[in-house]
Amino acid sequence: QSSDDVSGAPQPLQSPPSLLACARAIAAAGMAVQGVPCVQAAGEGEAMCAALNLCGWAHACHTLDVDVLLFGALTVYRQMHLQTDDPRKSSLVRCCRSDVQRLLGISRGGEAALQCVAQLAGGDYDTTGAEQVGEGMAMDAVRRLLQGCEDDEAVLLKLEAALAAGPDPDLDALTKCTGCKACGHEGGMKSRIAQHSKRSGGCAACGCESGCVPRQWQQCECSFHKRSDERLLNRVVRRALRTQGFMSSCRTAAATYSSELRKAVAAV
Repeated sequence: QSSDDVSGAPQPLQSPPSLLACARAIAAAGMAVQGVPCVQAAGEGEAMCAALNLCGWAHACHTLDVDVLLFGALTVYRQMHLQTDDPRKSSLVRCCRSDVQRLLGISRGGEAALQCVAQLAGGDYDTTGAEQVGEGMAMDAVRRLLQGCEDDEAVLLKLEAALAAGPDPDLDALTKCTGCKACGHEGGMKSRIAQHSKRSGGCAACGCESGCVPRQWQQCECSFHKRSDERLLNRVVRRALRTQGFMSSCRTAAATYSSELRKAVAAV
């Protein structure tokens, strides 16, 4: 039912504010009373948090959403548990960009690599990701792509090149350990051997034409184990190729992350 003004002309109904809008207004008012400024995000909230951190207006971001790292935040606080009765029991998990870089084996950047992980495992801009690729497998695959790199600027191009090259049949052929139980070197047979013999041609790594030099070893040096990270990336490539429109989705997501961050930085 519409209301009438003093002239009798009907007035349009005003829709009531949503519960979310009311909650935001109450939260903003509460923070203002405590002297805490409230900022309206220009787009993605995580992008605005990252922009405030990047531009020096905030020391860190406190959120359970890891997307803030994908937008380039420098410091993130997660899982804050405050015990007012016993402060010694309080806990806070902090994640810095340097932690991400160390995990990825690079010295600069990190957000592009995390975006790549999100696309492989499933993230905000593509919830499904590549077929049967979880977070751990995605992270290991991206680490392999970044091997020998100082930064992650070209990580998406590297992934695209890996998909263009397709699965490596030589890696597909490595299905089980072919090492020597005695010395840990390549056994040269179709499966694992107890010890090198004259029949197997000895062990070149041990310098023996017949047999080998038994030793204490921790990591088998056969091709199956030495190339385990390559085999994992090979599996990821195969599964990503089975996922319709995967690379196109990756490019779209990367562009969206970049545009949202630019929008947030401009607003800051």
